[in-house]
Amino acid sequence: MTQAAQPAEYFAMDDSARPRRIMMFLLVLSFLIPAHLHFGSITMGFTRLYLLLAFFPCLVMFFRGKNFKINAVDILMVGFIIWATLSIMVNHGTAMIEFMGLQVVDMFGAYLLGRVLIQTPSDYRAFWRFFGYAMVVVAPVAAVELLTERFILHEILGGFLDVFDNATIGYPRRWGFDRVQGNFEHPILFGVFWGLGFASMLAVFPSFAGRAVFGGLCIALTAMSLSSGAYLVILFQVSLLMWAWATNNSWKLLLVLFAIFYLALEIVSDRSALVALSTRLAFSSGTAYTRVYIWTYGIQNVIDNPIFGLGLNPWVRPHWLTSSIDNNWLLLAVRGGFPTIFFLLAAFVTMGAKLIAAKGLPKITMLYRRNFMITFVAMFIALGTVAVWSGTASFLFFLLGMGTSLPICRTHAAMNVSSSEEEETPVNRYTRQKEFFDARGKRRRTSRA
Repeated sequence: MTQAAQPAEYFAMDDSARPRRIMMFLLVLSFLIPAHLHFGSITMGFTRLYLLLAFFPCLVMFFRGKNFKINAVDILMVGFIIWATLSIMVNHGTAMIEFMGLQVVDMFGAYLLGRVLIQTPSDYRAFWRFFGYAMVVVAPVAAVELLTERFILHEILGGFLDVFDNATIGYPRRWGFDRVQGNFEHPILFGVFWGLGFASMLAVFPSFAGRAVFGGLCIALTAMSLSSGAYLVILFQVSLLMWAWATNNSWKLLLVLFAIFYLALEIVSDRSALVALSTRLAFSSGTAYTRVYIWTYGIQNVIDNPIFGLGLNPWVRPHWLTSSIDNNWLLLAVRGGFPTIFFLLAAFVTMGAKLIAAKGLPKITMLYRRNFMITFVAMFIALGTVAVWSGTASFLFFLLGMGTSLPICRTHAAMNVSSSEEEETPVNRYTRQKEFFDARGKRRRTSRA
């Protein structure tokens, strides 16, 4: 049975789901507005404003929700945000009190929103469909910017809002095109954000045409950023999806092969395997070597300031090295010390382990889980080559919350749908085909006996 032929109640929106759908729509909408608002000395984008307004309602939804229980990921995230806040306090005192509060909103508020909005498979599907429809709005605007360097959204909103600055001024053109920053402050943020939707687009749209259109939009928007870090997000998702299709999800074999490849590269290369890989995954070897120097000096900064990091103070480096730390995980460690990055990475790993270990999931949720984990692995690797901030950083924490809540999307009973009415997916088709051929083989063996 195809998704189009499903009973309407499978993805129906009951009264309890309606507020979640509205909150999803507003969240996606907030990402599309490239402007700041000013409240006294506080400057915030529309995503930050939305997270601030939603923070306490999300807390109420979490503690009153029947399906929510505090788990290890929640505790690790609380530890992360407490230590990240302490590091700012230790390094800057109360002078940065506003920044500390907004940091809690940007990170923990986004995580909490992801936790409460995803309660059923229908919720997951609804969010990513909103994401897909948003791409339809952004794509023509981004195409104009790519070809003409005109910022259409800035021109429309600039008359009454403080729009983001043009981050591409002075940037050399790449392949004859201008880098697109679209609805974000920088092309890297634009490319990473839209690239993160690719695998989910292939899961939530049932028809081949839908997957082709929305998956293609993800690739196109990511390509317009002309950022190697953003390209890695797509590259790893495509590679992992192809592996899943070709090997029927043989992930243990992939891990073994990758370990062998990495070890062989360490042996035969005149550089470390990490340096050799990063050199080939950047637009230029110069960019790759800059990242290597950033890693070398950045790690030394963390070693020199292991407990609370440097906060927002400048990091120690040679005068010829850029001040930008193009590694999201290293940047967090430099700012907050080892405990900060430990709590966050532990939260990531724990979320992934709990999601993989979840039992009794509906087959549609199993498909969502697989594609979500592919997205998360791609994001985790790619963010070792770029740093994200603002709305894209909040989206990272939102996805962490989403992944933490996916294991509760486990029963059809709440949607009044029997197992015979499950959605037709690649998972279902493979299962039925395997059962058919197993049964036919068994009949043949019986008849021969």
